[in-house]
Amino acid sequence: MSNRSFSALNSEQGLASIPMAQGGLSRLAVARLESAGLPVTPLLKRVGLTPELIADPDERLSVQSQIRLLDEAAIALKDDCLGFTLARDFDPREIGLLYYVMASSQTLGDGLKRVARYAELPTRPWCSDIERETGSSST
Repeated sequence: MSNRSFSALNSEQGLASIPMAQGGLSRLAVARLESAGLPVTPLLKRVGLTPELIADPDERLSVQSQIRLLDEAAIALKDDCLGFTLARDFDPREIGLLYYVMASSQTLGDGLKRVARYAELPTRPWCSDIERETGSSST
């Protein structure tokens, strides 16, 4: 797809083109902040999130706000390895189907292939729309 086509697509989609995340890492970071007795609401406000968004596990978060939150949480917790800390204390079954996709694989390579295939599923309709508009296949 040309840059011109991509720009036109982004301008048409507006907010729909902003990368989104399930927010699992953000919710883990907030739980860690709370367990450390640190004030969460001002930190959430600084990164453009609300306690209500974090409290709703079905609510998706922008990737940008999740990155900012994790950066701020690492500073507040004085934990340069926050991602590892969160992963160490996390039960992977909490991420649902993605865990089972990986866990049912014989090897790490197979698991990564399955996760990549699983991650494509939500974007399939979007890719199909692009194929119909441009008349070419990119998948």
